[in-house]
Amino acid sequence: MPIRDTVGRDYTVIGWCYNSKLLADEKALACLLREVCSVVGMRPLAEMGVDVEAHLDKLNLQKFEDEGGSSASLILSTSHASIHGWPWRDQSRSDGALFWFTIGSCRDFDPSAIDHVLHERLSVTRSRRTDLVLNLPTDDDRLFTYEIDRQYELPY
Repeated sequence: MPIRDTVGRDYTVIGWCYNSKLLADEKALACLLREVCSVVGMRPLAEMGVDVEAHLDKLNLQKFEDEGGSSASLILSTSHASIHGWPWRDQSRSDGALFWFTIGSCRDFDPSAIDHVLHERLSVTRSRRTDLVLNLPTDDDRLFTYEIDRQYELPY
């Protein structure tokens, strides 16, 4: 089936990093998201940052089984971006703290620019990426997606 233009992309990075201090700060996470969006030419419309552990304490609730952490999300003019960090999970690991980043857009973008910013700011030690590209077929006007799913690991 011939493929028409890309109509969307969803890119996810799950990994370990040495900059656990940044992962514990929801304002720093929001700043990181703004930087990532800037390098791929996306414009934030609204943002939200949450210190999970502080909110659980405020509500007098038990911590999640994952030791809490911080999250930040941006609503973009083209979709969304978010990052979640667990700076205190399994501190015995030599490869750092766990993070999960995802960005989706109704237009195409260059994931390598995102990889560069995440590596520089988080000091990524190990990660796995999933890149889902959505395209429309040329032989039919129905809204039908053709999916290309790629997973790869980049050693640092």
